[in-house]
Amino acid sequence: MVLRKGVNHALNTGLAHCNSIYIARIDCDDISAPNRFQRQLEVMSQLPDIGILGTTSTLIDESDNEIGELAYPLKHDQIINKLLTFGCGLTHPSAMIRGSVMELLRQYESTTGASQDFDLYLRASEISRLANLDEPLLCYRIHNQSMGATSSAAQASPKHHSLAAYNRRNPLPSDYLLNFAHQASWMTAEEGQGREAFGFAMQCIKHKPNSFLGYRSVARSIYTMACGTGR
Repeated sequence: MVLRKGVNHALNTGLAHCNSIYIARIDCDDISAPNRFQRQLEVMSQLPDIGILGTTSTLIDESDNEIGELAYPLKHDQIINKLLTFGCGLTHPSAMIRGSVMELLRQYESTTGASQDFDLYLRASEISRLANLDEPLLCYRIHNQSMGATSSAAQASPKHHSLAAYNRRNPLPSDYLLNFAHQASWMTAEEGQGREAFGFAMQCIKHKPNSFLGYRSVARSIYTMACGTGR
């Protein structure tokens, strides 16, 4: 019998057997450009302060047809700002991670669920710099079962948990915490998860008691619970 213990466990099992200078991520249904690793190695060898380097991506469907592009912020501060506003600052299947950085981080946190990459980026940003190459070196596949198609609401709680831990280590302005909780509340309400949305709405009130966003989130979550739908 094969025991399935989740993505985080699989990643940590792989890392336990890895002693490389660089560690490259790729998901099984995505495709790396032939020169992806060469380009990332060139940049990371020249810029030793970069701990994680991603790339822009070409979107493909199940038949390998190109259907769009994904562009990401290129510089460290821009990436962090994107992460702290509930955005995607770096796509994990394109990431190359410096082995020495991963050794300090030890592993992916077991409690982060579908947001393991978000948590890793925040922790890595405290000991190194993040960057993206402005080159489409990954073909990122979109289909119903892909990680990119999973519910944003499913990531809301673990992302909020990781952000709270980051905030304890690096106190953030209240507006960041407010906006993050507001986004989490709105996303969970959109998917009909009223109780979860209400919990995030109360976090909004906690972060900034007199904020319009907080009361707006509370009203939306109560409406969701009353109607049984987030639409």
